[in-house]
Amino acid sequence: MTRLLLRIVNLVGLAVSSMMLVDYLRPLPVFCDAAAGCGLVRQSRWASFLGIPTPAFGVAFFTLALVLAAWPARRLLVYWAGAGALAAVSFISLQLFVIKAVCPYCMGADASAILLYVLALAARDDRAAVTSSARSTLAALGVLAAAAPFAVERVVAKPAPPAQAVVAPAYPPVVAREAKPGWVTVVEFVDFECPYCRRLHQEIKDAVAQFSGAVRVVRKHNPLVTLHKNAMDAARAACCGEEQGKADEMAEALFSAPPDDIDADGCEKLAANLGLDMARYRECIASKRPDERIAADLRDAESAGIAGVAPVFWVGEQKFEGARPASIIRQALLAAK
Repeated sequence: MTRLLLRIVNLVGLAVSSMMLVDYLRPLPVFCDAAAGCGLVRQSRWASFLGIPTPAFGVAFFTLALVLAAWPARRLLVYWAGAGALAAVSFISLQLFVIKAVCPYCMGADASAILLYVLALAARDDRAAVTSSARSTLAALGVLAAAAPFAVERVVAKPAPPAQAVVAPAYPPVVAREAKPGWVTVVEFVDFECPYCRRLHQEIKDAVAQFSGAVRVVRKHNPLVTLHKNAMDAARAACCGEEQGKADEMAEALFSAPPDDIDADGCEKLAANLGLDMARYRECIASKRPDERIAADLRDAESAGIAGVAPVFWVGEQKFEGARPASIIRQALLAAK
């Protein structure tokens, strides 16, 4: 019975980790609420390590544990499960005391890792043989647990039949609503740590400086948290700078600072250097307002047909992807005038 429970818990942990990995690889999650605890954890700096989405480590952990559970010697499984349980306790502590938001799926995976360790300890002296058919069944169930969430994601994201297909327009409503009579509006979806976004920022500045008309730049946040460890901190800081009427100044500071210096502490220093009211800034950072704003921008990104790409921007009704040179942006400004 202990061995059966151990395998069931292992498969559950693998399936939940795979579900989270699906969500972390998409602009908006499939399984959890982007504006709730899941979304807040997903948007935190702990969402990836070394550029790898955190759930990928969970998938790797439970996969190897499943392999070890298929062999009669249980000592290696005890050691491996013990390391996983220690990591799980650390992740739970991060959610409760650092991020201050709880992701039910993360908790499910962490609880599975801890319970797996307990069951591995209970079965550590069990040296009963495991038949080849049992191993084959376990392997098949493992593949199913890992692959099923990706299959569900494909079904959810599958477009409707051609007659009913909804195609993102070249000039999406989320962009059109930012237009203002008498102005040429530039709408960009940015990641402050992205090197291409940084280059584009300077190109837009140069193009606007050469343009004689009225231009307004609207920035929407599209932090690629699985690639850029400080992107979410920077986006949150930008939201709080905007609350104090210094959106452009904060954006300039974030784009100009070295990428490693736009973590939470670095952003606070930038805010202080800009003369922001630091009590208001800290209150904003501690609140959920920046996360709600970022979640709304991510929904706008998805409705505009943007999937994990930065930078993407519109000049009037003309769409661009990537860091285009100032000369091209200026021509677009002239065309939209």
